[in-house]
Amino acid sequence: MIWQVGKLTPLAYTLLPTQLSWRSGEIRGHDLGDGSRLVLRHRLTFFATAILKGPESSYSGVAASPSLEWWNPARTRSWYLGAGGGAGAIDSRGVPGGQGQDFTLNWFVRAGAEWSPAAYGRVFAGVFFQHLSNGGQTDPNPGIDALGFTLGFSWRQ
Repeated sequence: MIWQVGKLTPLAYTLLPTQLSWRSGEIRGHDLGDGSRLVLRHRLTFFATAILKGPESSYSGVAASPSLEWWNPARTRSWYLGAGGGAGAIDSRGVPGGQGQDFTLNWFVRAGAEWSPAAYGRVFAGVFFQHLSNGGQTDPNPGIDALGFTLGFSWRQ
């Protein structure tokens, strides 16, 4: 769940993003002296967002980003950080202060912790900031800055 922060629009927004992400294998890695490891991966995410509060009702999009992870020596816990962006569509309604058109650009920052309770899966929790905007293609150019938390599960084959 993420909630509007900032003053890009006079309207209050509450968003419930659902994310489906693909994370690559290790692109670069570095072993640290204590046995822990820094890992860099690619990440591609598809968003399907329900807009619970605001004039629009849904947003869908895609974004890409790197994922930087610090893994403990046992490789059962990590801290992660990532930032990226992409594009998508919102069901704009022409409401003053709402989004001026359907096409949107997005960028985000995410950080959190991940645990591997089993060999095939991971549980994660973190904070998530997302910006949605049409990139100045309408005047005025309202956007949505939203901040909140994420909870999730990932699996590997």
